[in-house]
Amino acid sequence: MLVVALAAAALMATALLRMDRVDVDGLTWMGPTQANVLVAGTDAREGFTDDQAAEIGAGEVEGERADTLFIMAVDGTDVGVLALPRDLYVTLCDGTQGRINAATTRPGGPSCLVQTVSDLTGLRISHYLELDLAGFVDLVDAIGGVEMTLDEPIRDERANADLPAGRQRMDGAEALSFVRVRAIDDDLGRIGRQQEFVQALGRELMSPSVLLNPVRLGRAAWEGGDALVVNRWFGPLGTAQLGLASRGMGEGMPSYIVPSTPQTIGGAAVLVPEQGPAGELFASFRDRSALDEEPGETTLPGADP
Repeated sequence: MLVVALAAAALMATALLRMDRVDVDGLTWMGPTQANVLVAGTDAREGFTDDQAAEIGAGEVEGERADTLFIMAVDGTDVGVLALPRDLYVTLCDGTQGRINAATTRPGGPSCLVQTVSDLTGLRISHYLELDLAGFVDLVDAIGGVEMTLDEPIRDERANADLPAGRQRMDGAEALSFVRVRAIDDDLGRIGRQQEFVQALGRELMSPSVLLNPVRLGRAAWEGGDALVVNRWFGPLGTAQLGLASRGMGEGMPSYIVPSTPQTIGGAAVLVPEQGPAGELFASFRDRSALDEEPGETTLPGADP
């Protein structure tokens, strides 16, 4: 156990030195054992060649928006995830109404997103982490892929996904196609797949096959650091909190989606938060009761039970 702990510490320390940093306003330190980490997976195509972008089905886009957005709530070794659909229709930091992922296009970018999410949920945000598409692919490849089991095959030409049913080890491009699939259901189904993958990735990062393999550990630390953009003062305490959180990222990690109703506003399809249920869910994250689900339970408000 000591060897594993030292290996994990080395991974975190190396990654910390490699991370890019940005100024983010509106963050609040919550203490050594508690944190609300806002994680944004952006749709930036930087780092891909044209051939690589075509391989994963990532065409050109204007600007940079949060393609995936969730809050990782940490309380010691307890962790829960609150997913915020990118089409969630909310009041943005500048007082305008729009999809939540548009906050990154407003002045201040990450700062606007932090304020928008905090105003919506009433949660203090302690850290900001951003991961782009190329960084995601490189990180998954660095640890030798991530093992997943699919009940049914998944095919989506737009995401360039052609994944068979059954147990398999996904490389970076396959993993990216898996978390980007939308054509087979909707944004809520997509978020469910993303949460499933986050759990599998956490288990893989903390597995002996990574922590006790110097080559794989070094690559994971190197690519993991390169993949992330973090707030300016994210440091050793922040990495330690995430290290503790990774221990809780198993099958029983409580995962939630903001309850919402599909509507069309201004000709655009959006998701409008359901005021009562959403308010109750946000309150359960503020008092940490949302992190007390029994092992093996995953709660996805807004989805069919």
